[in-house]
Amino acid sequence: MDFFGIGPFEILLILLVAFIVVGPQRLLEVSRKVGTTVSDLSRSMSRLNETVQKEMKEKTSPNASNVKDTNQSDRQDKQQS
Repeated sequence: MDFFGIGPFEILLILLVAFIVVGPQRLLEVSRKVGTTVSDLSRSMSRLNETVQKEMKEKTSPNASNVKDTNQSDRQDKQQS
């Protein structure tokens, strides 16, 4: 099991050091705050991704019709020549 390039033994070591540094009572409080922060960050990134995808989709749609119109006018110019 590989989580962000960190194996199970590294995760265990990090938790052990956090337990020693923070203490058992504050460790739960700190872990809740970290979990909430990660959840909020994940939600924000998801919304940002959706917004960017929506904007990219809207940007490409008008350009596609402009390219089609330009190609049609080029064909008409060639036919008239």
